[in-house]
Amino acid sequence: MTECPENLRDEDVRPVGMELDLREWLIVVVVVTLVVWIMPASLSRHEGFDPSVGYRVPYAWSEDYWHFEQWCETAKSTHDVLVLGDSVVWGEYVAPGRSLASHLSRVHEDTSFANLGLDGIHPAALAGLLEHHGDSITDARVILHCNLLWMSSPKRDLSGHEEFRFHHARLVPQLTTRIPCYRADASERIGIALERRVEFWNWVRHVRITRFDSQDLHRWTLTHPRLSEGLLRFRFTDPLTEPVFEPRHTSVPWTRRRIRVRDLDWVTAAESYQWRQFRRCVEILRSRGNRLLVVVGPFNEHLLGETGLSRHRALATEVEAWLENAAVDFVSPAVLPSEMYADASHPLEEGYALLAESIPFE
Repeated sequence: MTECPENLRDEDVRPVGMELDLREWLIVVVVVTLVVWIMPASLSRHEGFDPSVGYRVPYAWSEDYWHFEQWCETAKSTHDVLVLGDSVVWGEYVAPGRSLASHLSRVHEDTSFANLGLDGIHPAALAGLLEHHGDSITDARVILHCNLLWMSSPKRDLSGHEEFRFHHARLVPQLTTRIPCYRADASERIGIALERRVEFWNWVRHVRITRFDSQDLHRWTLTHPRLSEGLLRFRFTDPLTEPVFEPRHTSVPWTRRRIRVRDLDWVTAAESYQWRQFRRCVEILRSRGNRLLVVVGPFNEHLLGETGLSRHRALATEVEAWLENAAVDFVSPAVLPSEMYADASHPLEEGYALLAESIPFE
């Protein structure tokens, strides 16, 4: 055993580790920059994304905003019209090729419509999606669905003060606007705001959602022990495998699903946070040179009581008046037959077919 010399001074003892000079630190910065900024864009071009006819973002990938960006770019180059909205556009009760966009393509045979709907994308989240992930939606023909369901109560409107965990919270304003029911702490808000500005983190999130079932690598290997060996052959450029479609709900009319006629606690347009955010969506799309058509409803009025029906129609009138004054093209289709609704706002396939016929498009 080597003994420490008695005359060894403290200043002669240096910690064991790696020391970098200025030049070496510059090399590290350059390498990290290349990884963070260049790798995601480079790999995405070779990922093998080849959407099928009637494609929509799989439900399991609803919060993969990186993939939404890729689908937007592809859809704009392969389709004539982009259809934006929530699960009504996405098609909650129908197969991928049976949504509103697919039926519009059948009605207007010379025009192809792309389904850019996302499950749960309320107006406040859609505004954030367009602002941070929808840059490619420019100079295009766009149909934007206005679902008044998001204004049917202070809770859905996000104007209530009780804490509420809602879909797509990562897309709402984090630092500039206060949403009373959104209680994320400061560190989480700052992290989300920074993530929006660094493409690398969006790409990492995309890989985790599409390749590892939304789990981190450690947890995924624990839940998929037999597949873990495949990581040795894993490449980020391997083609994406779209999840197998499984209907989320039974496609039956609302009257057979024990949904009762009731009144809803509608908010007015003047009070509605979601309505302000929907107007922001309109402004973003128009500022980018898009030719816009807004589809208002049709909401399932058959399940509303007398008071709720009156308040809903008053809200719809306010919405239509704003669109008209703002010179925004819009259509308010007639309410569908009762048996064509699955719930308050989602049509069944027969409803989508009839709705597509009532939407004029030149």
